Amino acid sequence: MNKYIILILILFSALSCNDDFLERFPETSISKENFFKTATDLEIYTNGFYGGISGSYDDIGSDNISTREAQDATWDLTHGAVSELTQGGWSWTNLRSINFFLENSNAENASPEEIGNYQGIARFFRAQFYIDKVKTFSDVPWVSKPLATTDEEDLFKTQDPRGQVVDSIIKDLKFAVDNISLSNDSKTRISKWAALASLARFALHEGTFRKYGMQNATEAAYLTSKGASNYTELLEIARDASQQLMNEGGFSLSDNYDGLFNSTNLSNNPEIILFEDYEKDVRFNNSFTRLDWQYNLSQNLLDEYLKTDGTAYTRTELNTLEYRNSFTGRDPRVFSTISYPGWTAPNSGTPHVAKMLFGGIGQIKFTPKEADGWSWAVSYNDIPVFRYAEILLINAEAHSELGTLSDAILTNTVNAIRDRAGLTSGAHVTTATPVDPILNDRYPNIDAQNKGAALEIRRERRIELACEGLRYNDLMRWHVGDAILTSNGKPENIQRGLYVPQMTVLGGATFSLLEVTGDSVEDIIVAATAGDLAKAEAYYSGLGQDAFYQGLNKVSLDDGIELANGDEGHVIFDREVDDPGTFVEPKYYYRPVPESDILVNQNLVQHDLW
Repeated sequence: MNKYIILILILFSALSCNDDFLERFPETSISKENFFKTATDLEIYTNGFYGGISGSYDDIGSDNISTREAQDATWDLTHGAVSELTQGGWSWTNLRSINFFLENSNAENASPEEIGNYQGIARFFRAQFYIDKVKTFSDVPWVSKPLATTDEEDLFKTQDPRGQVVDSIIKDLKFAVDNISLSNDSKTRISKWAALASLARFALHEGTFRKYGMQNATEAAYLTSKGASNYTELLEIARDASQQLMNEGGFSLSDNYDGLFNSTNLSNNPEIILFEDYEKDVRFNNSFTRLDWQYNLSQNLLDEYLKTDGTAYTRTELNTLEYRNSFTGRDPRVFSTISYPGWTAPNSGTPHVAKMLFGGIGQIKFTPKEADGWSWAVSYNDIPVFRYAEILLINAEAHSELGTLSDAILTNTVNAIRDRAGLTSGAHVTTATPVDPILNDRYPNIDAQNKGAALEIRRERRIELACEGLRYNDLMRWHVGDAILTSNGKPENIQRGLYVPQMTVLGGATFSLLEVTGDSVEDIIVAATAGDLAKAEAYYSGLGQDAFYQGLNKVSLDDGIELANGDEGHVIFDREVDDPGTFVEPKYYYRPVPESDILVNQNLVQHDLW
């Protein structure tokens, strides 16, 4: 009796507080007897699932970002602000609607093929729901039916081990691949090809996460106890799913890389597998904010772009390479990603100068081509969710991690992407490609045959997919978590801003001038102090050059930035220098179960590493 009283109190609390947790399963207002009769009914219901997957247009939280005005989840994690008291995300409401559909979707007036199609779509979205949960919490309860308030045993079940949950995710995605109709050729609807893309992406993530997690004795013991130590089978699934998509999907690389990210109509793009459709004055995004909105891109990312002939800059060259010279003879994709000298926004008549307080390297990937898309809540360029280039990179990486990489595979994957980008044949990767020392330092734990080629696959993934929301998860699955720290004692990993030449003293003012727009006229003044800015103003006024000085973007080292070598060097940030944070291995590859949910369901257990 006491248990039933507790259950009633919990459910009452859940309804009154409107919180989301596993024990809250509101009754549906839809009568299954009256609603699920035709294929149209099934379609209408599954339309409600489409919020369960989306594209991304930034890499916030990763080493592709230099700094942020506001704290983000990465900062919170590495500065001890994440705990069982602050962690959220233990929400299960969306799962119930999917399971409700799956239990009641055998519509009497729909064909078996139609029923299978919509069940496949539902199971695709259930997989997406659980992919997010596994990446966050690892062990979670697997629930495959719509729970009612009388299902006490299932309402209060403990977590299922990671290995079991992952197996269930893979089964859902394979069901989706086998049952979603090939006749669905819309690229805004879930198709067989989208299911294959998701299967390949998740299997690669989980396979590599396990492989590199097993390098740490503590984490290896944890993964083994959860039935998640075997990674070979998952890498084979990633290899096979990507290969099937390559063989059967009919997709190809677009001849216009830039057009993948600023087009207002991706429906006929041969590279797009699934995208989010935005329409002017109907459905919008805020992609215009990627330029100078609380962050810039990192010098670390810019450094990784090869020259068009395939050669890489040395660390010595990169240490003093000025921004204005960083784009000459560079991989052309840099001009679709970073605000290069002379780039001008469609709503501006003058070349753009990125914010020095953010590092000075602006993101232009995903910014609209149309001037009327440059204000809050009006951007309407389409956003890719899955595209073919990622599938090629998944295939190459899966082969590399399995030890089955060949020159033929590289020709059809990495080298095809580099050819599309406009790099010369000198940039082609082979199984004999030597190890790049900077990449080797960046990924010190990489364990693959043909190591030089394996590192180039990682370079290619970073460059090709920059700002598409995949970089943070890549760092986590490769177990190089300290790369997210902006100052971690590894010069090759610091998320610096652009290079500022040696300061000089003129008119008693200590400062440096930078030209970043390509017109040979200086655009920025970086002064040692605010007082030096005032002295510089007086100096140029005395020369009759007031207009020149007033036209400069002005910043001093009193404004929260430093230079790596005192009076010259790459921009670094006071906040990160003073308090860079710590990435705790292997704890921070996981998140704790919120304490509030353990109090509600005392059968839940806290994560072993928390």
